[in-house]
Amino acid sequence: MILADDNQKPKKPIAKSLESIAALRNMMEMKLAQGPAGKVESESPAPEAKPGAAKPSANLFEKFAPPEGKMPDPAAWGRIMFRIAESSERLMEEFMARNRNLADVPPYGDPAHIGGVFLSLMHRVLQDPELLASAQVSLWQGYAKIWQSMMNRMQGRQAVSAIVPTPGDKRFQDEAWQSMWLFDFIKQSYLLTSGWVNGLVRKETEGLDPKLAHKIDFYTHQMIDAASPSNFWMTNPEVLRATFESGGENLVKGLENLLGDFEKGHGQLRITMSDPEAFKVGSNIAATKGKVIFQNDLMQLIQYSPLTPNVHSTPLLIVPPWINKYYILDLREKNSFIRYLIEQGHTVFCISWANPDGRHAKTSFGNYLDSGILTALREIKRATEVEQVNLLGYCIGGTLLAMALAYLKVRKETSSAVDRPDYQPRSSPLAGEDRWGVGSTGADIRHSGENPSPDPSRKGRGTQTESDPINIGDLPNIASATFLVAMTDFSEPGDLGVFIDEDQISAIEARMADKGYLEASSMSTTFNLLRANDLIWSFVINNYLLGKEPFPFDILYWNSDATNLPAAMHSFYLRRLYMENKLAEPGGVTMNSVPLDLRKIDTPVFMLSTQDDHIAPWRSTYAATQLYRGPVKFVLSGSGHIAGIVNPPTAKKYGYWTNDTCPEDPEDWFKDAAQHAGSWWPEWIKWLAQYGGGEIPAREVRDGLEDAPGSYVKVRAV
Repeated sequence: MILADDNQKPKKPIAKSLESIAALRNMMEMKLAQGPAGKVESESPAPEAKPGAAKPSANLFEKFAPPEGKMPDPAAWGRIMFRIAESSERLMEEFMARNRNLADVPPYGDPAHIGGVFLSLMHRVLQDPELLASAQVSLWQGYAKIWQSMMNRMQGRQAVSAIVPTPGDKRFQDEAWQSMWLFDFIKQSYLLTSGWVNGLVRKETEGLDPKLAHKIDFYTHQMIDAASPSNFWMTNPEVLRATFESGGENLVKGLENLLGDFEKGHGQLRITMSDPEAFKVGSNIAATKGKVIFQNDLMQLIQYSPLTPNVHSTPLLIVPPWINKYYILDLREKNSFIRYLIEQGHTVFCISWANPDGRHAKTSFGNYLDSGILTALREIKRATEVEQVNLLGYCIGGTLLAMALAYLKVRKETSSAVDRPDYQPRSSPLAGEDRWGVGSTGADIRHSGENPSPDPSRKGRGTQTESDPINIGDLPNIASATFLVAMTDFSEPGDLGVFIDEDQISAIEARMADKGYLEASSMSTTFNLLRANDLIWSFVINNYLLGKEPFPFDILYWNSDATNLPAAMHSFYLRRLYMENKLAEPGGVTMNSVPLDLRKIDTPVFMLSTQDDHIAPWRSTYAATQLYRGPVKFVLSGSGHIAGIVNPPTAKKYGYWTNDTCPEDPEDWFKDAAQHAGSWWPEWIKWLAQYGGGEIPAREVRDGLEDAPGSYVKVRAV
């Protein structure tokens, strides 16, 4: 161990990187100064093979050679490396000059105790020498098969790969991974070793607490994915080819992209997933015509303009998630779910949630109920004079929808807010103050023709307060409820359960205490880890190794437009719902002195889940079919949490499954389900029609506060 001088401060990692780049540059200068002495002549003819000998497979560098087919000149390669080192040093110096404070960004530590968990796992492995020896033998047998296959290929014989990627693995699609024996060997070695590690870990975690075993398995996959040879420029043939062809420009541009993402994330890596200039909210995305007809501190309510001469008499309210923004359901015209509903003759309303800041610290789940969904229902009744409304909740919006249905069931069975002696109206999100820190006005803003904006300079606007509680008599009845990938029973949360335990929640609460909210980047990182190869490593390769700009993709643009989460709400969500699973218990959660019991919900229900959902696993969401008392139709779509929902009929993708019954076991449901091609949207529209009411002339939108999509959705987290 080398002891540093007590008076000498340890060098920061970025400073060390600068020194390393400078050292590489100096080394390249010395090598190039030596001239061509000892140079390997790439034009020299290769020695002739012995008569009868099989020709070896294509030379390693053949596919990376210049157009004339010559081998790369080592001196030219040295100049490429020198240029990379020189440009990298300049970029790093410029980056540090602009961002001198980024080196002091504090680390988050290890609240999940991953280091200790894997040390314990290693201890278990070493205590079982018989299993370890058996695993080692199996690994070497696998390598022997790979070596045999490679030897056959090198000698020009036909060879079959000992191991191949699983279907859908996009990391090894470049032709060189198959056609060039060296990269094929690297690929097969990685696949063999990663499979061996996974098998060993699963064997050693047998008998452990299931949550601990799941955590070990999850983070093992994370490390294996990170170690893929496709993620390193020297072992990725596509990147090597680009480096030869561009003279190293791809790596220089990649470093520039990397530093730009660090700068954008204020010291934390925030990967650019889509061209940020390709889309503009309200212009070519979230552009369906409508008006904001109401707003308060927590949400804006949008009513969309009709596209048909007649409409169903019963309007539809969409309750989107407030983790990310509502316009996932209103992307471009060709894949807008909201526009599709309007084209089918529905009057559509949608909540656009505010992007919280520190002044929302005390905003609770109850506020999302009162100031969100219940207030929206009241305003729809005022705007349309209807007596019933259809509801749709997506993700956490669906969880809130279930709570609202249980709450309304009890409240409508008793009395209205003004008549209940035990009713305590919930205070505003910041008791006594509106969002802008000004005393409450006690008035809602609606139909005023103003153009409000969540800007601190525009104070005292549109805050719902204690003086304006929800009167249950002002609300319409609920004709039907649709749940899209919504969790109500959190006993089996899938991979998200890895992040749910006392230590990790306490660490999140400590971070939220500083600002009053959880940063948008934190949730984005969590969701990206659930699909690391697609949402992290593919962009590392494209943006940083190939030096390319990301492709314009509406869903990934939306994915990057994340939202903060209020501290009080998020703590309740993690503890009471995820960790304790209280919502599934009768009376386990109470809102406004009303104990919630999902078993009392008798509203007709349509449930849509997706087959490959990593956020709301379909077998977990299916549990709600056994809770609700009314008629339930469960449909399973192909694909995942986002793509399985945003699947217009014109795309003709994924397919879906239906079953007229809902047995207790989801596997029994799936076994007897009928598979259909295409999108689930028409299936749902057919179901919804029976609760849509008769046709009436289309409702024109009244003058509102501003045009859709409103101003709240345009507030970006920083």
